[in-house]
Amino acid sequence: MATKKKKHYVDNEKFLAEIIEYKRKCKIALDQGLEKPRLSEYIGKCIWLITENLARKPRFINYSFIEEMKSDALENCFQYFDNFNPDIS
Repeated sequence: MATKKKKHYVDNEKFLAEIIEYKRKCKIALDQGLEKPRLSEYIGKCIWLITENLARKPRFINYSFIEEMKSDALENCFQYFDNFNPDIS
């Protein structure tokens, strides 16, 4: 019996490619003295999907403050997004 291929909610390769493209745009903006560009909608959606799906894990299922936890996780991800080094990944 053939096993089904597990469908992931975030395409890791596309997500990493988007992050690399964003980092490239940031470097160009920094060199030209411009503001950092906004994160793409795809990056934001991926981070949101990750927080939503992690919150569904059995260890978090009965938390009464799950929405606060998810919003804190999103805030921290966006706050420290520039610390991510795609070369290490």
